[in-house]
Formats: sequence, structure tokens, C-alpha cells
Amino acid sequence: MSLDSTIMTMIERIRRDAGCEAEVRQLQGEVLQFKVTNGIDYRLAFRDGTVELDGSAEPTFHIQGDPQVFDDLFQRRLKPLAAIMTRRLKVTFDPVRMPLVRRIISVGLALGSQEEA
Repeated sequence: MSLDSTIMTMIERIRRDAGCEAEVRQLQGEVLQFKVTNGIDYRLAFRDGTVELDGSAEPTFHIQGDPQVFDDLFQRRLKPLAAIMTRRLKVTFDPVRMPLVRRIISVGLALGSQEEA
């Protein structure tokens, strides 16, 4: 699966998951950027009670890594927390809102409660 289709799948999972509604509302106005070191940049904008892809939105959260790290994450060969702790991902975020982002990413990656991001 390409990175483009994986990102779109993540967005659809977040939109469909009734358990994410509160987090999506609380993240209104925030923009989560996935920046791949080869120059690809995806920005998930939280607005109007939903999440959408918006390449022109100004990011408030940044997740940066090389293509292999993102592939490993999206294929569930690597847990997000492990990628952060081993510095394979560079993350910039608001520590107060990070639990909300963590929940959104867990749903987007279809991780179970024992595998959360």
C-alpha cells in the first residue's frame, strides 16, 4: 500500500470511529504533520468536527522520519512509542494535547488497546 493510500485510510478510520469524536472535537484548529525525509509532507487538519488532508494548513504537531520508519509504523512492524524512544521519529507536540494525538494515531493505525501508540 502506498503512503498516500495509507494516510487516506488513517483519515477514514478516524472519521468512522465513534470513540474518536471527543478527541477530534478537542483538536479543532490543530494540524498534525507527517513529514517524510524525502520531502513528502501530509497535514491532517482538525476542523468542523472532522479531520481532512490540507497541505496548506500550518502544522501545530510535527512527526518526522524516513520513509522506512513510516512504512514500518503503518505496517505495524514498529510501535510509535518505540520509534520515538529510539529517535527514529522526531516529534514536536504540545504535551497537554499529546494523549489526544496518541489516541487518534492509534485509531488511524488500527492498533488495539494493548498496542496503543
